[in-house]
Amino acid sequence: MQCNECKNNLRSWIRGELSAAQASRIEQHIAMCNDCSIAAHNEKAIFDSLHDTQAVPSPSSGFEARVLGAATGKGGRSRAGSSGHGWSTPVAGGAVAAALVVGIALGFGWQSGTDSGADLALSDEEQAADARTVVAEPVARNVRLAFSSTEALEGVTLTVELPPNVEVSDYPGHQRLSWKVDLDKGENVVNLPLNILFAGEGELVAHLDDGRRTKTFRTSLDGAAVNGKPEPSS
Repeated sequence: MQCNECKNNLRSWIRGELSAAQASRIEQHIAMCNDCSIAAHNEKAIFDSLHDTQAVPSPSSGFEARVLGAATGKGGRSRAGSSGHGWSTPVAGGAVAAALVVGIALGFGWQSGTDSGADLALSDEEQAADARTVVAEPVARNVRLAFSSTEALEGVTLTVELPPNVEVSDYPGHQRLSWKVDLDKGENVVNLPLNILFAGEGELVAHLDDGRRTKTFRTSLDGAAVNGKPEPSS
């Protein structure tokens, strides 16, 4: 099995949607490939945080208010995927800014660059699709979060904020999610399935936090490929 095939099927494997033979092939590959093992660990961390630790409100008269509250972080409920903890590996101050690069892509076909800066790219698998096109019903899209690290890091908090017209497919109404991820040295990729609810402009914002410093990256979700710029660390 090739790494691309393994990573493309990780979510289905975690959800138990593959045949026994397919699952066995993935498990054998993960056992031998450190890169795919890290990808599987991060994919499972996201899956577990979405399904086990986040209570989804039932639709009601206050549903719209809760959606807006989730989008602005005012819902009053922690959405962290796991209990917080510091990095297990001592890291000098400023390592978040120096060691990490994040890329965000809408759809498939995006490949991370090798620049030392933070490049956020958008590309749609179907070139004819455009965010300005009227969306009659939710459209499924896959966001790949790619992190390139100069060293292995554990327990990094990743927070993703979405515009009001986009939601995580498994959790309707949630526009802000957080979880812990471990980064291997080199490139790390995790997938996040989204639903585009209706046409509109907005930003996908990603925060990386080690408990002492936060690095924020933004990318537009309003159409053609763009380059995002990181905000100053805080």
